[in-house]
Amino acid sequence: MMNAPGVLDGARIPWQWDVDPFVSGLLLVVAAAYVAGSSRQWMERRQPRSAAARAAAFGAGMLVLVMTLLSPLDAWGDELFAAHMAQHLMLMMVAPPLLLLGRPFIVALWALPAAGRRTVGAWWLRSRRLRSAIDVLLAPLTAWLTASAALWFWHLPQPYGLAFRIPAVHAAEHLSFFLTSILFWRAVIDGPRTGRLSIGATMIFVVTFAMENAMLAALLIFAPKVLYSVHRSAPAWSGLTPLEDQQLAGVLMWAVTGAVDLLALCLLFVALLASAQRRSARA
Repeated sequence: MMNAPGVLDGARIPWQWDVDPFVSGLLLVVAAAYVAGSSRQWMERRQPRSAAARAAAFGAGMLVLVMTLLSPLDAWGDELFAAHMAQHLMLMMVAPPLLLLGRPFIVALWALPAAGRRTVGAWWLRSRRLRSAIDVLLAPLTAWLTASAALWFWHLPQPYGLAFRIPAVHAAEHLSFFLTSILFWRAVIDGPRTGRLSIGATMIFVVTFAMENAMLAALLIFAPKVLYSVHRSAPAWSGLTPLEDQQLAGVLMWAVTGAVDLLALCLLFVALLASAQRRSARA
């Protein structure tokens, strides 16, 4: 006999949305700032030609964050390792590059009137120590190290279990994944443009981090036992054993990180060929 919709093996699948006021409010403020900045650019005829594509990328990134943090996926992640891994992947591999392609910092600055933009610009030029600190933070090596540290630290059994049991630690885990990934993908997207990384070095940058993700995915897929005590039982509605749940988490990690990194490498390779053609034309 078939199960009723939303029921698997006699257990009901949780479909509730967790509209957390703080998270929802923060996402709304960010979206409103982007819309206000983009509208002002349009009214003052200062939008770049790629404004529509940038807005689409930013909107897609915000939608990914909504689905990650507020949708039923969040409730599933409280019980199912594979769903929790899906949240991590969207925070690390999907939302950050989409948001960065939208150029949110520049667009949000345009939400201010002209006098406000000039004030912020003057303050920024005077803040030499702050700019130096941010330059260190945005350095490609810093980005690679912090993203790698977050990846491995939070997937160690003890920190993972602590985050699973304590909401504040869980929030810190998600925030660290997201912020370090912002640094990582900014280096990938802007490194060649700003001269911080050559295109070839950026490709190596992506490949080495992809290898780390693949190693962790392999550990999850081929481990002979469940690695995390908090996942020694799987929810009945999933239809999975705990080991199958862990293996599915590993497969998701391997597939998503592999696809995103491969896409990034293909785009970088196209950029490398275009750069070589320009040099050949000038010779």
